[in-house]
Amino acid sequence: MIRIMNNQKSDKYTSQQEKERKEREENERKERIKKIGIEKSKDYLRVANRWCKRCINPEGENVLERVTVDSLIQDFGKEVTGIITATSPKYINEVTVPEHLNYCEDIETSSGDHYFNTYRPLAFKPQKGGNFPHIKKLMSHIFGSQEELGYDYVELLYKTPMQKLPVILLVSNENATGKSTFCNFLSILFGDNAVEMTPDTIRSKFAAPWLNKLLITCEETVLNKREDYEKIKNLVTALKTPSESKGKDWVSKRIFVKFIFCSNNETNPVLIDKNDTRYWVIKVPRLTNRNAGEDFLAECKAEIPFFLSFLLSREISTKGTDRLWFTPEETRTPAWDKIVAGNTPMLDKEIAIVLLDIVQKKRLDKIKYDATTLFNLIKELEIPQSLRVSCSRAIIMEIMRNWGLKAIRKTERYSYYKVDKEGNVTLADPRKPGKYYTFTRTLLESIVM
Repeated sequence: MIRIMNNQKSDKYTSQQEKERKEREENERKERIKKIGIEKSKDYLRVANRWCKRCINPEGENVLERVTVDSLIQDFGKEVTGIITATSPKYINEVTVPEHLNYCEDIETSSGDHYFNTYRPLAFKPQKGGNFPHIKKLMSHIFGSQEELGYDYVELLYKTPMQKLPVILLVSNENATGKSTFCNFLSILFGDNAVEMTPDTIRSKFAAPWLNKLLITCEETVLNKREDYEKIKNLVTALKTPSESKGKDWVSKRIFVKFIFCSNNETNPVLIDKNDTRYWVIKVPRLTNRNAGEDFLAECKAEIPFFLSFLLSREISTKGTDRLWFTPEETRTPAWDKIVAGNTPMLDKEIAIVLLDIVQKKRLDKIKYDATTLFNLIKELEIPQSLRVSCSRAIIMEIMRNWGLKAIRKTERYSYYKVDKEGNVTLADPRKPGKYYTFTRTLLESIVM
């Protein structure tokens, strides 16, 4: 009887030990799962209803790749996935807040909501005590006599990325000038916040992928159509612009993007009129005294921490009184003048000269012509044969649109002037019916001068 009781006690003790062992193993298993889940959760986040994983793509860029909870379960099992989804950061939506000095990925609003900052931190930190001779050489070569303004430009990009800045246009009809090297240097400095694009990409209506960038660089730039001019003008100065992605409705988006264009065309790579203050045009000379075998860009990259320290301590040389910081007087160059001259078509000038001559001879402030009457007037005058051949009523109307003029909506009778081949100006009689344009002396003078 005693033996039986002892055996029962022993079995009960063994059962208790087994139960405790299993509980201990289960707790250890749960602890391992928890540890794995917490470690894995560092790679994942939820933005709105999208789960994403932080990845480094084949190009070495830090990107967010979309994933699903089902794929996580397949990879890690339900328990680990539960830990990941419970502990990973969660954001109401995306927002782009450019900042380099006090960067924050998690943007908390006054309501306590959290937004994911799509702007990326720089890979470089300022470091005191070093020099940057290669970067100095590059800045001096690109900006020449405007070198201090060049430092101001890069300093503003670094310290105040929301500041609107002019489009930098680097031109030269020579090769090996360093234009691409300068763009590549800034792309390395600002990392994922800078992107190289083509003119066709800039023209595309699907701008959402790049509207949240700080810097757009474009090689071999040819953006000399009127629609190009209007789009760049809006992007450079507007606070917000419509952003459209494929398959999605457009939304209004805050923009702070800056452009650096490069071109071998020194005459008309882009449209610029004489009143346009959005472009800073720099003619870049050919590089000389290059050291054979030197990886110049790699040397610049190594100097970036010292360069950033310099920018932090540097006092900016300009006052920032213009909406694009630099005044037109500060950035105007002979290269800018050359493009402005090249962008004014000869036919535009000839039409403006003819009309201005009438205004001056008759001491008028304005005159009126419809497209057909103006075409007939130009066709009969002594302007170059090549221009008369290219002139048509449709081209006249296109020029009027480029001048910002609109014809009246309903046909009316109006007075106009005839000019004979000797240059005599007479008032036509009777009054002519037509949908006329009104040309002011001020407009004509601005085109001719």
